[in-house]
Amino acid sequence: MNQLYLKRLEGLVIDDVSSSVATFHPLQSEGSSLSHVETQSVGQHVLRIGDYTLTIMNRCKLEGLDSLDQTGGLRITAVNETEDAVTLMLQDSIRIVIDLRDEAYVGPDALVLHGPDDLIVVWN
Repeated sequence: MNQLYLKRLEGLVIDDVSSSVATFHPLQSEGSSLSHVETQSVGQHVLRIGDYTLTIMNRCKLEGLDSLDQTGGLRITAVNETEDAVTLMLQDSIRIVIDLRDEAYVGPDALVLHGPDDLIVVWN
C-alpha cells in the first residue's frame, strides 16, 4: 500500500478540482496490430492540493456534498487506505471514497499522485 504517500496530503487544502476525459492507447495489446490499436476513454478527476496533484480514475463516492467540484477550498483532515478503498476525510465530515477493488478499475490506473522532487506514485 502507498498510504505513507497519501499521508502527505493531511492538513493541506484542495486548491482546485477539474474533471475531464482521458484517452489511453495501450502500447502492446494481444492480438492487435499497429493498424488496429484499441483506445480506451475514461473520466478522471484531478485534485490540486498544494504542491501535489491527485488524479482519480477509478469510481469514487462523495459523502456530504453533491459534486467533487464543491471540495475546492476544503482541508484534508485525514487519509485512510485499505485494500478496497482510499478515503480522504475533509473538514465538515465530508469524505471522498475511491474504490480500489478490481471491478472498480476503468482505466490503466486507479490513482496517480504527483508531487515535489519528481514524486510519482501509481495505484494500479
